[in-house]
Amino acid sequence: MTLILQRINNIDLINGNPETKPSEKKSLAQIKAEFVKGIMDKMHGDDFDSEEERQAFENKIQQKIKSGAKLSAKEMAYIRRTNPYIYQQVVRVQQRREALKEQLKHCRTKEEAQQVMSNAMTSISDKDPARDAMIAAVQNVSQQFRDSEAYQKLPDTEEDLKKAKKSDSPMEDPFKEDAEEDDDSIVSYSFGSGGYQEAVTGTTPGEAVFQAGA
Repeated sequence: MTLILQRINNIDLINGNPETKPSEKKSLAQIKAEFVKGIMDKMHGDDFDSEEERQAFENKIQQKIKSGAKLSAKEMAYIRRTNPYIYQQVVRVQQRREALKEQLKHCRTKEEAQQVMSNAMTSISDKDPARDAMIAAVQNVSQQFRDSEAYQKLPDTEEDLKKAKKSDSPMEDPFKEDAEEDDDSIVSYSFGSGGYQEAVTGTTPGEAVFQAGA
């Protein structure tokens, strides 16, 4: 609500302008409604200028799923609205990505990380309807981690860890590619204790105008 009020602070300037025609003046309720509609259009992927733009957006989603990449919150919301069944599978895939990322962030050696990545791959069932997407996601996260500076700095084995001088420095984020995915988006999502959550964020850090869960 704070964000909405921030956006309509100038209503008195608009309506109080003597040059503004009565038909052009908007009520507080109208401005709120238009603002919320704009937010929801952005959230649901309804802000396409053409059918070609919509198709290009859908193709991009398909390619990202095939490559195992992280989907943006807008892409997730679009799938949720247009294909509920696929959405449930995609949520599971994205959850698998996030779970693997968290495990890898806590690995203390390359050997341990390799075991975590191997276990993640072998745990995917042959009967999983999203098997191909799951494999792609595990491969994507694993490659990001192996390519990261954080991975390169890990000792090879537990024995090497014992010999190495203990460092109090936290691990650098090995998944910067994922972190950059939603930098310019007004929507975000996370996998917390309450499950998958989407939110449209306001201009104030931490402010959420709209939230939705899986």
